[in-house]
Amino acid sequence: MQAPADAGTYKGYWQLRTPGGQPFGEQATVVIVVRVPVEPTATERVATMSILIHNRTGESLVLNLTGPRSYKFTLVPGDSTIDVVPGTYAFVGTGCGGATRRGTKSFESGQALDWDWWCD
Repeated sequence: MQAPADAGTYKGYWQLRTPGGQPFGEQATVVIVVRVPVEPTATERVATMSILIHNRTGESLVLNLTGPRSYKFTLVPGDSTIDVVPGTYAFVGTGCGGATRRGTKSFESGQALDWDWWCD
């Protein structure tokens, strides 16, 4: 299921059926409320910094960062740029056929940063 792009309240009704098409069990109702986006206030806006990621794993790299903000990036092989709020993050990177690398990394504002990923 995917939420519609337009603001509003949407309802969907679901019913399980046998292979012969006979309904059974209780009907399920799904309600999706899509709200109008609100611009952040000046105090909610936070400056970000760009980090150049060199994905040398030969496959997609999934990078999760947890710190001042939480991020999940899926990066194709090659070079990609991500934008994050400066600070110290715990990271989990998964690539190389499912291998995982964990650690912490600090990103400081004004610092040019390249981050290399490869398979061991």
